Amino acid sequence: MSQNPLLQYDYSGSRDTQQVRLNKLAKGYYLLKVEDPAKMFRLKFSPSIPYSIIVTPQNRFNGYSRYLSFYVPAGIAAFRVFKEIEAILVSPSGRVVDLSKKGSEEIDIKVLNGEEGLWMINFVNGYFHIEGVPPFMSMNPEQMLVPSDLQ
Repeated sequence: MSQNPLLQYDYSGSRDTQQVRLNKLAKGYYLLKVEDPAKMFRLKFSPSIPYSIIVTPQNRFNGYSRYLSFYVPAGIAAFRVFKEIEAILVSPSGRVVDLSKKGSEEIDIKVLNGEEGLWMINFVNGYFHIEGVPPFMSMNPEQMLVPSDLQ
């Protein structure tokens, strides 16, 4: 993977909306890196563009959000959640995993029968990541990009 950006965009305003067009890029897979210490950005892609957020121990989600999704492949018996403040997860079967007790925790979540597939993070606040599942999360389950070898 190239270390040189194909496109770089800097913004200095606050509470403004700006559009960055990516249609000049060749079709393919791209990594979009966002550095925003103020946590003020929002990304929106055209409905035809599948995308995911890569969340790892080195690149943790940090913010306040509702309705993120992540994928649990078949055969996974458990995964571990690392949260700094609070989170609420919902399995594909509707089981609610309430991690809303404020504070830093590492919690093992058992995957029950019928719970492989797309999980919902109904609410998350603070630093957050999951180990034991693919490191992809999405703001929109219909646009979630999951590598074909994981499905």
